[in-house]
Amino acid sequence: MPYTYPHWLYDVIIYLIYSFSGFAGIYISTVVFASILGILVYYINDKFSKNNFISLVVTLLVLYLLKDFIAARAQLVTFILFTLTIFFIEMFVNTKKKRYLIPLIIIPILIANLHVAVWPFYFILFLPYIAVKIVIIKIV
Repeated sequence: MPYTYPHWLYDVIIYLIYSFSGFAGIYISTVVFASILGILVYYINDKFSKNNFISLVVTLLVLYLLKDFIAARAQLVTFILFTLTIFFIEMFVNTKKKRYLIPLIIIPILIANLHVAVWPFYFILFLPYIAVKIVIIKIV
C-alpha cells in the first residue's frame, strides 16, 4: 500500500499560498484562520448563550488558552472544523433540521485529508450528545 502524507491537503493549500505570496502569505493566512476561529467561537457562544458579555469573555479565554497553538499548522484548521462540528450538532439537536447533518458528513472527510491524526477525536465530540440521549432513554 503506498504511503500518503497525513496532512497532504493542508500542505497543498499552504504551498499554493506560499507560491502566490511567500512567507507573508503564510503569516496572513494564519492570522485569517485565527480570526475565523475567534469569530466562530464568539458567534456560536452568542447564538446559544444569548449573552454578548459572556460570549466575549468565553471567546477571549478560549483564544488565550489556544495562543500557543495558533501557528501555520493543520491543527488551526482542525480547531475551526471542530468548532463548526459542535455548531452543526447543536443546530441539529435544537431544530431537528436535516440540513445540519450534511456538514457533519463533509467535515470528517476534510479532517481526514487535512489532519488525519485527530480524525478519531471527531467522534469524541459526539459523546456528550450520545450520553444525554442514553440518560433520557433510561429515565423514560
